Amino acid sequence: VVIPLFLQSGHQMEPLGASLTLAPGILLTVVMGPIAGKLFDRHGGRWSIPLGFLIMAIFVTLVGVAAGHSSILLFGALYIPAVLATALVIGPSQTFALSQLDRETSPHGVTIVSTGFQIAGCVGTSLGAGIYGALSAGNNDFDSLLSGFHGAVALVVFTSLLGIFLAFLAYRSKAKTPVEAPLDNTVESIMKTDVYALSSNDSVLDALKTFTDRSISGAPILHDDGTLAGFLSDGDVMRYLSATHPSSASIYSYAIGADDDLAQAMSELAELNVMRIATHNVLTIDAASSIVDAVTALSDA
Repeated sequence: VVIPLFLQSGHQMEPLGASLTLAPGILLTVVMGPIAGKLFDRHGGRWSIPLGFLIMAIFVTLVGVAAGHSSILLFGALYIPAVLATALVIGPSQTFALSQLDRETSPHGVTIVSTGFQIAGCVGTSLGAGIYGALSAGNNDFDSLLSGFHGAVALVVFTSLLGIFLAFLAYRSKAKTPVEAPLDNTVESIMKTDVYALSSNDSVLDALKTFTDRSISGAPILHDDGTLAGFLSDGDVMRYLSATHPSSASIYSYAIGADDDLAQAMSELAELNVMRIATHNVLTIDAASSIVDAVTALSDA
């Protein structure tokens, strides 16, 4: 944001020319993103994140030096590595942060990090533009504008140095944290254990109430001794209703006066045992099986 303002005011460039000065570096970040990701996967972020901040600090400083010269080509060339360094920071730092969360809290972490990026972008832009305007004191002479630009450069350099410190601090903190045993690749490592179940003595209407209360669409059915008896889903109920009470299987039934038929169907479901319409031959997989085996079983089913 500050660079185009400075190029237009200080170097008397057209808005399009000022923007195009930044275009090569910004476009190359698209290429650098996957490369930075592979480096992070191979070596982790312990060095790539501080290295990205360091490159940013060095080349932003050089951009500040080049700003006082007339060569726009040199200015744009020095900006390229400065902006490419962000690829070594933004993605890897987000990945590192989210990797510290478990499966349950990870979605919340994604929301917090995404929101944090948006807030940081707003605050950074405001600070950069504010410092540029304050130090240039509203004057349009080159020296005043250059002082404002150097102030914005100093903000980026300070932030980069702070980033290096925080990156080392984060990895140092991680190193001191007791390392938990890594998750294996078995079904047991990712499956849910707090599963809602139905009793083989329940009625279908009882099952539907459980589905509604628990916000689920199906559940296993257990015998009194805890062994698996079958599985019932809301699809099984809908298929039964479609076959025995066609007018009850659609919400449009209310429009044609099928209320009595629907009431009769609900009364029948209150008397119908879940095992009458449940799936008896349930496909199961051992908890010690691999996740690949589970995916294969689900795709085959």
